Amino acid sequence: MDGEPKIEKMLGRLDFAAWMEKMGFNGKQVGMAGSAIGLAAEGVPGRIYRGERELSETERLAMAAVRAGLPAWSPQTDQAIADVGAMMGIVKRL
Repeated sequence: MDGEPKIEKMLGRLDFAAWMEKMGFNGKQVGMAGSAIGLAAEGVPGRIYRGERELSETERLAMAAVRAGLPAWSPQTDQAIADVGAMMGIVKRL
């Protein structure tokens, strides 16, 4: 299964590109999109976008949070975030 890591990286690239598009970013805004999910290290968003690096679970969770419009967690935002989670549970049961 020598090609599996390469496939995973490419899938991550496609996922990141799809998320960027859904968020309204274009191919010239890779760094800006990366900043939105906390990718502060220079060049990391570009490496993901080019399929040279996989997305971590943490990065995927950050992408979901940003897509859902959630604020960064803090003690002050905890209840609002928990409320969103509770509402999602209700919607899933419908």
